[in-house]
Amino acid sequence: PEAARPKLEEFAAEVEKLARQIALDEKEGELAKAASAAEARVSELSAKIDELKQAGEEATSLNQDLAAATKLRDEAKDALKK
Repeated sequence: PEAARPKLEEFAAEVEKLARQIALDEKEGELAKAASAAEARVSELSAKIDELKQAGEEATSLNQDLAAATKLRDEAKDALKK
């Protein structure tokens, strides 16, 4: 038991290090950046669509872009949860 303590402490330190890395990746990793960029794109497209609707103009192509951006955002957010 006492002889195993250093190895146990080594494993515990490694687990803690990996947990910190996972948390950082979820917060600042490429996937998090992609989700954030997609969220910004959804907001941008939504605002443009609202402007066009208020002006009485058609926004069909922007609606399609919005659907694609929303799907991308949702997929990135779902992947972050896993």
